[in-house]
Amino acid sequence: MGRAAIDQLLYSLDRAFEGEESRWHGLVRNLTSLEPERWDDVPAGCVRSALAIVEHVGGALRVYDSQAFGDGSVHWDRPESVAAFPANGGSDAALGWLRDGHNQFREHVAALTDDQDLLAPRRSPHGPERQTRWVVTTMIEHELYHAGEINHVRLLFHGNDG
Repeated sequence: MGRAAIDQLLYSLDRAFEGEESRWHGLVRNLTSLEPERWDDVPAGCVRSALAIVEHVGGALRVYDSQAFGDGSVHWDRPESVAAFPANGGSDAALGWLRDGHNQFREHVAALTDDQDLLAPRRSPHGPERQTRWVVTTMIEHELYHAGEINHVRLLFHGNDG
């Protein structure tokens, strides 16, 4: 049972989430560059805060995980099914909640094998079944997209994106 592709997906998933090897990429790296007191602020001309982005990404991780690897009980159409977001707990609580969702999804990916799982169809939150590799890649792209969004929020608050 091969693991090269799964290991590459895990590497990419970890980089998209933590950004440890990159000064510019990674959701957590960009989030922790914001002052905790700014997490709930909405920059002028924007519609959501860093905290709202964290809630969205953490919710997506839980929905995709439940749909692809679980019983499918967590879904966008049932917001109460998503693990409660600690809205009043501050940035540390929000980051812990986000990390829990990421780790849960990651554990399911880590249990896969290249030859039996990557092309297997899985439930998708968007209707049709998708190959496992599509589900995992979508979450990698999703985390990177929102890392960039947080970077943009920081630019608006601080006048720089570095």
